[in-house]
Amino acid sequence: MELTGYIRSDGSVGFRNLVAVVPLTGCAQRIVTRIADQVDGATAFFQPLGCDLVGPDQDRLGLMLYRLATNPNVGAAMFVTLGCAAANEHELDKRVAETRRPTKLLNIQKTGGTIASVQAGVAAAEGLAAQLKKQQRQPVPVSSIILGTKCGASDKTSYEVCNPAVGVVSDRLVELGASVVLSEDCELYMGTEDLAARAVDDQTDRRIREMAQNLKKRATARGYDIEANYADLEAGRKMSLDRIAKAGTKPIQKVVRLGELVDTPGLVVLDGPNSDLACITSLAAAGGNLLIFTTGIGTLIASPVAPTIKVCANQKTYERMCENIDILVTRDDLGSADRILGRILAYANGEPTKGEIADQGEMFIPLEGIIF
Repeated sequence: MELTGYIRSDGSVGFRNLVAVVPLTGCAQRIVTRIADQVDGATAFFQPLGCDLVGPDQDRLGLMLYRLATNPNVGAAMFVTLGCAAANEHELDKRVAETRRPTKLLNIQKTGGTIASVQAGVAAAEGLAAQLKKQQRQPVPVSSIILGTKCGASDKTSYEVCNPAVGVVSDRLVELGASVVLSEDCELYMGTEDLAARAVDDQTDRRIREMAQNLKKRATARGYDIEANYADLEAGRKMSLDRIAKAGTKPIQKVVRLGELVDTPGLVVLDGPNSDLACITSLAAAGGNLLIFTTGIGTLIASPVAPTIKVCANQKTYERMCENIDILVTRDDLGSADRILGRILAYANGEPTKGEIADQGEMFIPLEGIIF
């Protein structure tokens, strides 16, 4: 299995070499997208946060933006801000530069407004992109893959066909030394005991149970009873297991929390949110350099930094949304796992996903009290 990528100073491997254009305040979102749209190899972080956050939420913003801007697929970063933005306190340009990535900081108030900032930003981003073009892809092992798994807009074909096929691929990648990441706290909740039984040690067992306990506390505080959502608790457990299936059957090596990096091979659980945008953002912030997203009735979203591979087993959905879905699997396709693995390697080697071709790139940084 031949694989190439970009080796970063910390030893991590990126399968893209992107210039991240990052707003440090919602006021800069439009400017950021206009800059990225004009520069080949640039990707915009479309996010509205930066001001009006205090304490843990402001800390969360700084940490998550740092993790996303230093995702293995990011080779350089430009931060666009106003001089009054609260997020300036994180000094992200300086911190990211410490990882040996080229960086730029653009202050709109100093540059002179919208049009002037777009022009200056395009010139700066083109300079960063030119530096990255000097870097070459190098042979890397399959163990370089950190695959984040996600399911959304699901239907019965997702549970009966898609997730099991992706689960076989997840197991194979783990056997080859790669990392596979399972997240979505709400989706995992009813399968807590099953997940805990797969923990490799007591600490991992404890963290799995803490993830469920903390989720229930947050839900209860907002007047939501998770168990009441299921008429039959055993049926709820089966639903969780149907979702968990996409990450395979291997032992769980570790549980990481939001803002922590996946730093171990094997199957890892990310204690992160369930909603689609927040989940893919959290997986990328954890170091995911590829994402695989199963869907039944169809979804558009993709990470701006991690190639997001859409897999579907619903023929009608695929026919309607083939411009967004990469792989169609069928119930009778005995070689589906081999084909999915082959496509993962092709995308890792630089072939663009449908999301990249369509220029999809969404994100949402989870804040306490906003989502579970």
